[in-house]
Amino acid sequence: AAALAALRADLGAADAVVATGAIEGLAAWPTAEPLADLQRLAEGGSVPALRGYLRLLNLSDLDMATRSQRFVAARPLATGVEEKRALVQALGAVATVEALQTLESVMDEEPAVVEDAARSVVTVGTALRGTNPDEVRGVATNARELARDRRLVGDLNVLIDSVSAGFDAVLDWLISPIYAEAGKDHIALHDQAFAPEQAGADVTWTPIAGDAANSGAVVFDGLPFHGDQRVIYAKAEIYAPAAMTVQAQTGSDDGIKVWVNGEVVHSFNNSRALTVNQDTFNISLNEGWNPVLIKVSQGGGNWSFNLRLRDTDGVKVEGLRSRAQ
Repeated sequence: AAALAALRADLGAADAVVATGAIEGLAAWPTAEPLADLQRLAEGGSVPALRGYLRLLNLSDLDMATRSQRFVAARPLATGVEEKRALVQALGAVATVEALQTLESVMDEEPAVVEDAARSVVTVGTALRGTNPDEVRGVATNARELARDRRLVGDLNVLIDSVSAGFDAVLDWLISPIYAEAGKDHIALHDQAFAPEQAGADVTWTPIAGDAANSGAVVFDGLPFHGDQRVIYAKAEIYAPAAMTVQAQTGSDDGIKVWVNGEVVHSFNNSRALTVNQDTFNISLNEGWNPVLIKVSQGGGNWSFNLRLRDTDGVKVEGLRSRAQ
């Protein structure tokens, strides 16, 4: 208390060095006790006081709505790059729509703090995506256009995807019988053309559903799927409202080959465990229904695959749908 009182007394010192030192001391104070002093000094034009005020606001016991109002009110005082940086960094701890809008305003105005502001958009947007998805999507999309850090852009894409309406993953499939051949392992079977790859071949197809909570993962579990060194096919159709290029995301245990509209668009021929969406590649969809055929190989153990679709930025696409056909 005595140290704080001494700093307050020094604010009125005739010696400018002493007065400046007092402001810097208050700005570095470890608690929010000098918050009102710093606010007054910041409103009077003191840059060190403004930086301290912005820092201490989040240390105060003020509720989030009040802190949000204080930050918005301080926005016109932040005229320099470093003050704007301090503002957008502090706003990352304030989960309000007003904070999100302020972050966007600063991003649009000051290119030098875009990355800092965009990081706060990710934090605030994640907290608000359940209650304010439209606002989050708009600001996050703007941040993605401005940001240059690839990891940050990836984080923004994840946020945008979480608040976007649109198609997620193919859930309903038709699967073929299991195919195997004596003396051949799953690596060799990967490129052997069984009946589903042959035009006009008679194949009995059976419905199966993927897991909507796990990117549409289809798990071949139980009888008759037990066994090693074999392959199975799955087919579906994807509807596009117009011709477009989309990003396909697949995972598999073990190998996978994908055809779209009769053309091979992806192939992985090795052993691995399933990580959903681990392979990404662009595919062209025609307007209307597009047939998809997938071949999944099995060396041993678990056996599964998934197919999810996004736009080329990794965000859900509106207007797509799929069917087991």
